[in-house]
Amino acid sequence: LVNVSKVPEDIFMVIRVVTLIRGMLAAFACDLSCSLVWEPFARRALAKYNVACPVPEGMVASNNPVHGGGARPPLTRRMSGIFRDMRRVAHWMQTKGLPHNRQALTPMAVHGVTSIKRLAELALNRDPILDSALARFTAGDQERAKALATEEFKEQVWQEWREQAQRKERELEQEAPLMGTISEGRPVAAVKKKSRIARWLRIK
Repeated sequence: LVNVSKVPEDIFMVIRVVTLIRGMLAAFACDLSCSLVWEPFARRALAKYNVACPVPEGMVASNNPVHGGGARPPLTRRMSGIFRDMRRVAHWMQTKGLPHNRQALTPMAVHGVTSIKRLAELALNRDPILDSALARFTAGDQERAKALATEEFKEQVWQEWREQAQRKERELEQEAPLMGTISEGRPVAAVKKKSRIARWLRIK
């Protein structure tokens, strides 16, 4: 955070205007980015006075941890990536018969819920942020979205575990001829481990 007393006077009014505009956009559920609108004008002004721009074109600097994968340092992410992620979310919502228009999904993007996996994780943790992220869903649609996302997420996790176990089983079969053997030429350790994996695979 920046101490207000250290903000240059000629910048302070700009900050106030930005804050007001952001408030109005949030109130009307608009996902317009002010920085993207005035970016070309700012770049032309910097070029006019031969000032190097610290941010590459098409990039938006962000310190918000929800814009990245778990790290806290300052992050930079293309806005187009967020729009791409939200298009995927919109398609998933549409296939499930859930609200999928921009007005309904904007709060999700604002709160960093830009994937079905993230939605499922928050639902499993009963994170109260979902009350805001799904604020434009009816109560029934909120519960359906959470349940469907959670079910799909659990199925994906289970499939990953199953594939890992199958790969490990194949590895043990390949290693068996190279290890010490007992009856029928099968290694003690490999036999026991393969047996445990086989039992685990039969659970499903």
